[in-house]
Amino acid sequence: MSEDFVVKVVVAGVGYDGPDLYFVKVICNQEQHDNGDHYEAAKNWVGENFLNVDDISWACDDKDPAKAVLNLFNWDRASSIKV
Repeated sequence: MSEDFVVKVVVAGVGYDGPDLYFVKVICNQEQHDNGDHYEAAKNWVGENFLNVDDISWACDDKDPAKAVLNLFNWDRASSIKV
């Protein structure tokens, strides 16, 4: 089994006040990352912790084309979750 590492993930969703971004650090191993489990874990975490989110549109990490959005956030304040 491979060693766990941290992946920064941003999730886009629409809540009561309109669209928003949610930032979370996901702890996963290489197989979970390759399978996209880190995206699902991040989206599930947003759905469970932000009850006002009606629609979770997408998630991306620092390997995706939309990665520039990751620089918009102070990652020291992000929650960490484990797959």
